[in-house]
Amino acid sequence: MSKNLEEIEKEILGEAYFSNETRKNLAVLCSFGCRFAGTPSEEEAVKYLLQKMKDYNLSKPHREEVKYLGWKRGIAKLEVTKPESKELECIGLPWSPSTSKEGLEAELLNIGNGTYVDYELHRDDVKGKIVMTSAFTPPWMRGQHRCEKLCRAENMGAAGFIYAKNDPGLLCETGVASWNPPETLGRIVKFPAVGTSKEVASYLTRLREKGKVSVRITAKHTSAPALTWNVVGEVEGSDKPDEVIVVGGHLDGHDIAVGAMDNAAGVCVVLETARLLSIHKNAIKRTVRFIAFPGEETGCFGSAGYVMEHLKELDKIKFMFNLDGAGRAARPGIMVQGWPDAIPFFKNVSRNMDQPMSVDVNFGIYSDHMPFALRGIQTASLVGGIGFTASTGTRGWGHTKADTEDKVDVRDMREASANLARVLFRMATIEELPFKRKSNEEIKTMLHRQGYDEVMEVLGSYPSWLKI
Repeated sequence: MSKNLEEIEKEILGEAYFSNETRKNLAVLCSFGCRFAGTPSEEEAVKYLLQKMKDYNLSKPHREEVKYLGWKRGIAKLEVTKPESKELECIGLPWSPSTSKEGLEAELLNIGNGTYVDYELHRDDVKGKIVMTSAFTPPWMRGQHRCEKLCRAENMGAAGFIYAKNDPGLLCETGVASWNPPETLGRIVKFPAVGTSKEVASYLTRLREKGKVSVRITAKHTSAPALTWNVVGEVEGSDKPDEVIVVGGHLDGHDIAVGAMDNAAGVCVVLETARLLSIHKNAIKRTVRFIAFPGEETGCFGSAGYVMEHLKELDKIKFMFNLDGAGRAARPGIMVQGWPDAIPFFKNVSRNMDQPMSVDVNFGIYSDHMPFALRGIQTASLVGGIGFTASTGTRGWGHTKADTEDKVDVRDMREASANLARVLFRMATIEELPFKRKSNEEIKTMLHRQGYDEVMEVLGSYPSWLKI
């Protein structure tokens, strides 16, 4: 006899909260290391995730090849040369170039938070300088990502770039220097770029208040064409197999830590949600496809590559959930990306589940929902408070060597997995989903409303198909 919705959801909740799979998967993924694009630990993670999809009885488990321009960290050195000589702690930003053996020396220009307003005020000062900005963006402004701040300096002719963490603690913050056009996977920026701590930036600020300061950046990194893989498996729908809900999260971290919060926890929630739904696969009417994406931290190589490879099939994808940051602290909520018309549906689902979840709308271009949204597919992120607000640049442990396994609480991963599995089960079994693919005009209107059309032009990443 078939089970009703209440019976199935009780079983989902019991399995989610009494299983130890998320904890075990987190420990294994972190044991491999950073899983950064192009590293042996990435390949180990890909093999492990593929095997887990097989163990969880997903349909069609496989990996799909993605080619991109790789980058490997070498050395990075930051020195004050005038008015005094001093070496400062720093870390190279991925996809930044090498310098000559002598390094690159120039006058330091501190432009504060590096917002578009700060750059406009310093428009005549940037050329030829090594620009320093804070990671912080005031909360009353649109969030301004590291890549936007760096590319504004690049476009104005800066000689180099220093990115300062906003949180105290003597931690250098890393992060990719360039964000790629959706059709181009990998771009080396024009100048050397390093990340440093709030304390180093404060020292440079105090020194600059006394007069002109010169700094030198020396860097040696390598880049070459590289290969990675998306890991894909699905719970195939019994009635509407060609209607697909995609659930994805990135498997990689940065190359200086194990990336437990960002994003081993998130990809563990992808796996656990897949396991919970696979147990009830006979009741699933439309297909739920689970994807572990590589290379998100380096420009969304995996998700962008997946979308490019499956252009002819995109009409089948009815919705995409991005689990970047899922499974961290606080109650999970749903952040609809771009178009608010999906909000009533998820508020109604939350109410019917008797599970309070915040549901709101925002849009970001720096995670794996972005390639899908830029093709008109409605997307959402599973979000929670994690001790930082990424839009203000206050990342806490994120993107530092302190993003370690002890920062993740298994209870948060269980709650995120249970809630999402219930939401997905309802989405996969209702008669009709209310989501319609957006036209290019609707995409352009949304980007303009959010202010991202100008940002993507700054980044050199505005989609070619939207320029027609």
